[in-house]
Amino acid sequence: MREDIAMNMLDVAPMETWKQLEKEIGENFSINPGVYDTEHKRVTDGADWCNKLCPALRSSAKGIGAVCAVAGQNFAAALKKDLKPRADECDAGLVKVVVPVIKDGELVGAAGGCGCIAPEGEVDCFFLHKVMDVSEEEVGELAASVPVVTREDVDRLVAFVEKKIAEIVG
Repeated sequence: MREDIAMNMLDVAPMETWKQLEKEIGENFSINPGVYDTEHKRVTDGADWCNKLCPALRSSAKGIGAVCAVAGQNFAAALKKDLKPRADECDAGLVKVVVPVIKDGELVGAAGGCGCIAPEGEVDCFFLHKVMDVSEEEVGELAASVPVVTREDVDRLVAFVEKKIAEIVG
């Protein structure tokens, strides 16, 4: 590999490996699984939804730009800064969890998921109503499908993804 070209996720493992990791995350945790590059763009084309809100949000051009893209940019910047697993809420109030993929000391991407809510949290239905151009009532109905994720669930997810990444990166 040339020194001036950064390593990417497909240099670390083939696409099928990342798809399998997403599948395992989805099967073991109530979260929208995802594998991302260093700019937090999806590596795979998978879409395994844990709720009805997220696919509606992602199908809205304004929604994806105002919520998902912003969260992705923030998480990408944070991972580049400290190379540590991260769990936080997006502007819609949904929990997002990512674990960095590091190969030979270099950040090459992340894996984890989003689309849940903390026990004490709430989906910001008013904000989503504004960015998705749908009624607040419709957003509320979609938000009712969002699963709750506890701190313990997040810790288990992080440990699971860290273990899987260690196996993949080997």
